Amino acid sequence: TGIGNFLTPFLIFFIIGTIVSFGLTMLHIPMTNMIIDYVRQREREKEEKKEAKQKEKEMEEEEKKAKKT
Repeated sequence: TGIGNFLTPFLIFFIIGTIVSFGLTMLHIPMTNMIIDYVRQREREKEEKKEAKQKEKEMEEEEKKAKKT
């Protein structure tokens, strides 16, 4: 009755909020690392595709030169 009914919801939500903030604080570092790793992997794959295309072009040019001679 009285002040207990008024304060109880604030205490409950304060505790829940504290737990959630602590969880987010602990999880944001691994999540950030996962995102960074994903971006690096994607960039690496793009570079590999570019290199493969360059090698294909070089091979085609060499074949054309070989046919001309």
